[in-house]
Amino acid sequence: MPGPGGYTGKPFRSSIEQQALDDALAALSALSEKVSALEAASPTPSALSIRIDLVSNAASVVSVAVDTVSNTLSQLQSVHNVLSNRVSTLTRIFTVGGVILSAPIGATNVVVWRAPISCTVARVRGYRIGGTSAVVNARINGVSTHLTADLNLPTTSVWADSGAGIQNAVYAVGDSLEIMASVAGAAATQIAVQVDFTKSA
Repeated sequence: MPGPGGYTGKPFRSSIEQQALDDALAALSALSEKVSALEAASPTPSALSIRIDLVSNAASVVSVAVDTVSNTLSQLQSVHNVLSNRVSTLTRIFTVGGVILSAPIGATNVVVWRAPISCTVARVRGYRIGGTSAVVNARINGVSTHLTADLNLPTTSVWADSGAGIQNAVYAVGDSLEIMASVAGAAATQIAVQVDFTKSA
């Protein structure tokens, strides 16, 4: 399947190498024809010496062409590897979450997703609108939390990021994601919890 910008991830080796070698062989053929014409006009030792020099020069041209192809292929292979890794990474990351509206004071837990594939939790993020304070977490199958410590949402309308501290991260097909919020002080208008996942290889 084509990637960003129509990039297919296919190697460029055949067309580039063939073109360079075709050019080198064409140059060698042209030189050979000139040498043959020269020998027909003057078949002398000096003509033979000229032929040797010309063939040597042609061989150098072919060698340079091969070196150029090799360097170009190495560069293209590096680009290919970078793009392949980038596309692979981008297509493996996805996000699931939910919003608790009019979040009451106290604890609220809501199941928001069933895993259709095997995947692993990478991050947990939280967002609060209104209220004065709240903490969030998420858990698998209503039992095991993903953060070693609840994520505090001290500022309204600003995403908080869990960073490290992920645990119980592996999901199998059929596992459930539950978002968790605990509100203290004034009730929040909205609390959003977002979980980043990576598809299993």
